[in-house]
Amino acid sequence: MELKGFVFKKGLMIGSVALLSQMFMACSSDSNGPQSPGEEIASRVVTARWVAFDGGGQAVESDSEISDMQACLFEDGVLTKVYRGLSVSGDECTLQVDRTEGNLYMLANTSALVDWDHLQDSGMTEEEWLKTVVALPDSKSAGYAVGSVALETYADNGGALPLNLKRGMTRLDLKFNVAGTASLSSLTLSGIARSAYLFPQSEGVKTPEGALRADTTLVFDEPLSQDASGVLYLGEQENQGIQVEVVVSFDGESPRRLRKSIEGDLKRNTIYTVTIRKDDIDIVTRPVLDEWEQGYDTELVPL
Repeated sequence: MELKGFVFKKGLMIGSVALLSQMFMACSSDSNGPQSPGEEIASRVVTARWVAFDGGGQAVESDSEISDMQACLFEDGVLTKVYRGLSVSGDECTLQVDRTEGNLYMLANTSALVDWDHLQDSGMTEEEWLKTVVALPDSKSAGYAVGSVALETYADNGGALPLNLKRGMTRLDLKFNVAGTASLSSLTLSGIARSAYLFPQSEGVKTPEGALRADTTLVFDEPLSQDASGVLYLGEQENQGIQVEVVVSFDGESPRRLRKSIEGDLKRNTIYTVTIRKDDIDIVTRPVLDEWEQGYDTELVPL
């Protein structure tokens, strides 16, 4: 009887210890609750999106079109993972990254600019990546956009980390400000670089060493007589004597050429508006959200 009582008590003791152990484990799990900004989590969610134009410029549909979206992750200064063909919803792209550290880069419309097929095995360093030079896309295309975020960063609301896609090109618009009629048949920019850095450079606007320069001319089958946005797109570059020239006729008169040198470098994510007047031209830059920056005013005079 005593032996049986002892066995019963031992079983009760073992069961009690097991129960207490389960309760402790459950409480330990519950005590963690939602992970606070100071705790490491298993992954990060990043949402990249375009930023709409501010009131300083008219939106062009192609400015926010995304034909392809790619991403890559650098950890400790070395490329570790490439994300291909990401799904895009409207003007944004959400990516879940199975890392909590490193710098994530997301790029829109770069399938023809970057050799994504071989990037994963390239062993590229982050320093090399930031110095990547690309051939500029068609001057009539809105081009590409890039952005980055450090995965160590925590979103204020505990949700997805925001990543702003900054456009890599300068956009040129046309505006007419004449009392009568005007008809613009061509526009030329001289001395335009044919390659550019994929990313903004820490030392400011730079043109890749040895970049070829040439004139870019648009000839309109039907001359323009009304305001037009996104007429031309140019890569960010140092200004080495860039000039703007237009051929325009006023009130049915013979065509005239107006030409002027542009002051200052051409900066990415910036809109330049060429305003046509009867005797001269003004070039004004209009800032938009997400660092569409203020540029320079240039007055063009008739030849």
